[in-house]
Amino acid sequence: MKNTTFIVYLAFSLGLAAACYLRPSPDDFDRYAYESLIRSAKQPVEDVYPIVKHESSRAEASTIMDSPGHLAQLEPLYAIRPVYIQLATLISDAGLPPQKSIDLVSAISLFLIALFAYAATQNYLYSALLMTTPAVVIVGRLGGPDALSSVVVVAGCMAVLREKFFVGILLLMISIWIRTDNVLIVLVLLGGLVWNRKLGGLYAGVLTALAIGSVKCINTLSGNYGWKVLLHYSFVGGKYPADVTPGISLVEYAHTFLTNAESIVPQLAPWLLFAIAAWRLRSRERKFLIPIVTACALHYLLFPSGEARYFTWACLVTGILFIRALVNLENRVSGPLSLSGGNRVGIAAKSAA
Repeated sequence: MKNTTFIVYLAFSLGLAAACYLRPSPDDFDRYAYESLIRSAKQPVEDVYPIVKHESSRAEASTIMDSPGHLAQLEPLYAIRPVYIQLATLISDAGLPPQKSIDLVSAISLFLIALFAYAATQNYLYSALLMTTPAVVIVGRLGGPDALSSVVVVAGCMAVLREKFFVGILLLMISIWIRTDNVLIVLVLLGGLVWNRKLGGLYAGVLTALAIGSVKCINTLSGNYGWKVLLHYSFVGGKYPADVTPGISLVEYAHTFLTNAESIVPQLAPWLLFAIAAWRLRSRERKFLIPIVTACALHYLLFPSGEARYFTWACLVTGILFIRALVNLENRVSGPLSLSGGNRVGIAAKSAA
C-alpha cells in the first residue's frame, strides 16, 4: 500500500512538472533576457537581438528591448545568476532550444521540490496540497532562477534544521550563485547558529565574508549596475539601465513600499497563518521561523517588490514546518496545545499519510 501511494505521488509530481513545462508563462519578460544571455555565449548580440525581439508578442511590445545595444545594456541585470544561466546553457547545448531549456530547468526544479516536500513531511496528501498552491506552482512556469533557487534553499534549510550543518551551509552558499539575494537567508541563518551556539563565531565570520565576497564577485564579473540603479530602474522608471540615475528618494521609496505592500500582503497572508499555526502548535522547530521571517523582512526592505516569487522558498519552508507540526505529535514540545482539538487533528493527519 505504501509503495502504491508513493508511485501515485511520484506520478502526481511528474504530471505537475510536465504541465508547467508544457504550459510556461508566456508573458514573463525575464525569460527572453535569459535567452539572450544563453545565445550571447556563442553569438554576437547583433545576431541575438532579432531572434529574441521577434520571438514573442511580449518581447515585441518591449520598449526596452528596442536595439542590440540596449539589449546588451539589459543583460548585466540578469547575468548575476551564473549557476542558473550555465545550467540552462548546458541543456541548450545538448540540443534543446533556449526557451525549452529554460522551461526544463524550472520544471525539473519543481519536481525536486515535490520530492523534498515529501521527504521532509512524510505525508503525501499535505505535500501534494503544498505543491499545488499558487506561490509554488508559478515558479515552475516562470522562465527564471526562482524554482532552482527555491529547491536549493529549501534543501539547505532542511539540512540545517536536522543539524547537518556542513551540507546545509554548503547548499545555501551555492544558492547565492543562483540568486545573489539568497545571501540574506545565509547571513541570517549564520547569525542564528552563532546565537544558539551551534556554530563558532570565527567559522561563521569566515563564512559571512565568503558569502558577501561571492556577491561582490558575481556583481563584478557580470558588470552589474548595483543595488541603487536596480531600485531606481525597477520602481521609479528609466528606459535603459545604463542611463538610470542611481538611487531613489525617501518619498519614492515610501510610495513603492506601501503600494507594493497592498499586493504582497494578501499573497503571503496564508503562509503567515501557517507560521502562526506552527508556532501555536508548539512545534519543536518553531524557532526556525524567526530567521525565515527576518530574511523575508530584510528582502522586502531592500527590494520592496510586490511579486511573491522572491519568497517561494520561505513559503515552502513554512509550509513544511506547519505540516511537520501537524502530523507528528512527537514534534511538539510538552504542554497544552494552543489549538483546540490539536491531538485529534494530528492523529487524523497521520492516518492521511
